[in-house]
Parts: sequence; C-alpha cells; structure tokens
Amino acid sequence: MSGHRAQAPVVVVPRRSLLLDGFAGTLLVAVLAVAVGAPSARYTVIALLLGAVLVREWQAARSLAGPRAAVRMLERDGHGRWRLSLRSGERIEARLAGEPFVTATLIVIDLVDGEGRRHRFALFPDSANPQALRRLRLALRTAGGQWAQSDSAGGA
Repeated sequence: MSGHRAQAPVVVVPRRSLLLDGFAGTLLVAVLAVAVGAPSARYTVIALLLGAVLVREWQAARSLAGPRAAVRMLERDGHGRWRLSLRSGERIEARLAGEPFVTATLIVIDLVDGEGRRHRFALFPDSANPQALRRLRLALRTAGGQWAQSDSAGGA
C-alpha cells in the first residue's frame, strides 16, 4: 500500500434532487399511461405494480437526501477510506460494495458499514455541491479497482 499516492479528500453533503423527482415523475406518468391504455387487465395489473415499485424506489431515493436523511455526509479521505456521518451524529466507517457507476449525470455508490448495513447513493448533478461531485467522480474513476480489493479483503 505504500506505493499508493494519497488523493485529495472528498466531502459530499447529499441534498434533494429535482432532477430525480422529475425523472421519477415522468416514468410514473408513462407507466400510468400504459396502464390506462393496456389491451387487457393483465397488462393493466403489471403496469400498476410497476408503478407501485417505482413510487417505492423514488421515496427510498428521496430519503437519502434532505432534512430527514439518515446519512448527512459522505466522506472519502485521501487514502480511500470511507466514512458516513449520520443524522444521530455518529460517524461510521464503510467500504465500497462493488464497482460504482460514474457518469457526468449520475453517480451510484453502494457502501456497506461494519455491521453489514448497506448505504446506497444515487447522486444527480443537483444532488450536492458541483465541486464536491467532481471530486467524487475523479476519486471513483481513479480508484484503480480499489473497490474489488476492499471487498475481497473485507469478505475473507
């Protein structure tokens, strides 16, 4: 590990995303349109179930940001260690649980803490400070497979 260069620390404070709300709303309208225009009751039921799942997942994603969020802050130090600051004031260590999804418009991170609880984040461009999101993208893209190493080390 001594060959690894330390990176700049990253601090992300998630907030409610209007892009996520708009995306979920658009999908819900499309699903309801399919349900109304479905050729049979079977397709209507499938579309309504899909709509219910969509609403549930949208509510879960919204609960990760904003004033009632369980996680107030996501931090990655210069050596690749992750910490979560919880609403309760507790700070917990976490590790990446799989490869993150990183694009200019969406970052998806799955972290697991020492007790095995998963903390998933879907961050749109308006989900946090733009500079913090840029630093997070850079840190995740230059991790060099670090998520795979931390998973195998944690599971053995």
